[in-house]
Amino acid sequence: MDKEQIVRTALEMIRAGRPFLLATVDENNAPQMRWMGGSVLDEPLTVWMACGATSRKIAQIRANPAAQLLYSDEKFAKTVTISGRAEAVDCAEAKQRLWEAMPMLSHHMSGPDDVGFGVVKFVGTRVELLGMAEGMATEVAEL
Repeated sequence: MDKEQIVRTALEMIRAGRPFLLATVDENNAPQMRWMGGSVLDEPLTVWMACGATSRKIAQIRANPAAQLLYSDEKFAKTVTISGRAEAVDCAEAKQRLWEAMPMLSHHMSGPDDVGFGVVKFVGTRVELLGMAEGMATEVAEL
């Protein structure tokens, strides 16, 4: 697979809208993974996520921006891991955009100006595609 095909597959998996994993690095340099439920995508590989403004993930990202996202297809037959850098963003425009794109946020926050509304911006720099089918090798694309 060439770089374009690998990135296209990653974009398809992100757009599918299934829950995914966000991994950050804690104060002991240990990985910390958690499920995330929604995102907004800007191409080529910038993913915007909503979370609690005072969450551990926000503190971890501020201390160390290295992060990864992990997506899978419905049968877990194909996974994509995207490595990159995350940033905690406090921007009214980004919050409004996520609020409009993710209606489920109303179950957790009062609106885009809720002080508890945090935003994570993730910019991917490397994509690793793994197919669990027999004979499929891991494919890697540097961005």
